Amino acid sequence: MLGSIKKLLDKIFVKKANVENFEKDKHTSDNTSIEEDYQEEPEELHAPLLSELKKFNVVKRTKDQIIYHGSREFSPDTNFENRELLGTRKWLSDDQAYAVSYAFRDGHAELGRPLLWKCRFKANIECLQGGQFALSQYSPWGSGFPWQFPNNFYKYAKKVQGEQQSYVLLDHLENDKYGEILVALHNQLIEIVEVFVLPDDKDEAIKYAAAECV
Repeated sequence: MLGSIKKLLDKIFVKKANVENFEKDKHTSDNTSIEEDYQEEPEELHAPLLSELKKFNVVKRTKDQIIYHGSREFSPDTNFENRELLGTRKWLSDDQAYAVSYAFRDGHAELGRPLLWKCRFKANIECLQGGQFALSQYSPWGSGFPWQFPNNFYKYAKKVQGEQQSYVLLDHLENDKYGEILVALHNQLIEIVEVFVLPDDKDEAIKYAAAECV
């Protein structure tokens, strides 16, 4: 009888520990290694999405090219004080004004002053070029595509391009500039040149960036 009770209590404690670990993992920051994250996931990729991504063009970006990232002083996965872009991937832009606009999105004001990060490619890199939202009808994530695709781009790009130091998607080409540049494993490919504190007014911030952040 006592043995049966002990086994039942052991099962309860194990189940409780598993739930606590799940809740902890759910709220863990994505600052851990992207390779470690993906080693725990199934290797099988969604075939229709992979097939469409293989149709994207390949465009080469060269070392020392400048790109920009807009954020707030206390935005998640950035460290203004130490000049670090954290996490496993980042959206950047060739267009200063486009990047500045991200610092003025609704709900960002409480995160501190608007910032513009001036970054530089540390090496030449072959990038995939195409429209990300054209892929949504081929994805396994339904309405979750806008969030899931950037998080999973690395796995699909690696399958298409093979082993690289980083993986880049170029999107929204206008006037020879890509408005949106998704960089996975960004810290292996880009370096921070300077971080600018922008004026609080969006229009003034765009003017300031054009004059001072080149």
